[in-house]
Amino acid sequence: RIDVVIANAGFTIAGGFESLTTEDYLCIFNTNFGGMLNAIYPCLEHLKISNGKIVIMGSILGELGIMDRSAYVSTKFAMRGFYESVRYELKEKGITTILVEPGFVRTELRNFDKTGKRLETVTDDHRKKTSHGIAVPPEDIARAVLKLLKKKGFMRAIVPGHAKWMYFVNWIAPKDLATIVYKNRDWIRRKVEK
Repeated sequence: RIDVVIANAGFTIAGGFESLTTEDYLCIFNTNFGGMLNAIYPCLEHLKISNGKIVIMGSILGELGIMDRSAYVSTKFAMRGFYESVRYELKEKGITTILVEPGFVRTELRNFDKTGKRLETVTDDHRKKTSHGIAVPPEDIARAVLKLLKKKGFMRAIVPGHAKWMYFVNWIAPKDLATIVYKNRDWIRRKVEK
């Protein structure tokens, strides 16, 4: 019996659009978006029987674009679009969908280059700097997911607080947030691992 599927596959590729290739985009889409589908499809019949739930692990970057992360951001926008499109279809089958859009989380995500090779320069101090000092431990996101699983109905959840703030600012003033990011791009580039 399968009651819950958590579709959480992903990696990131840093770099401006011109520094990336079509293959880079296809590779990250295959992992991030394709990995989500590969987690869900084999479980659909079981979830129909159990009236189960699907948790799609997106990102706050599925709500707003940032420079030098277009490949990653595109996959997270696609995941949000998938959720928006299938939530009613799956509801008719008795399956609840939940989209979780975390902000910065302390993971190994940014510690590898686009070939999967571990970056040798990564240190604990470097991790703290690249997460803007606001990254939360993965356990915080896991606890939020467990709370969501106790609720009824499909939903979208933005966690933790810093991600809610980013979403709110982008929602009320998308041009302003984009301008702030653009004007501070050099500082951001220093903070985000390339």
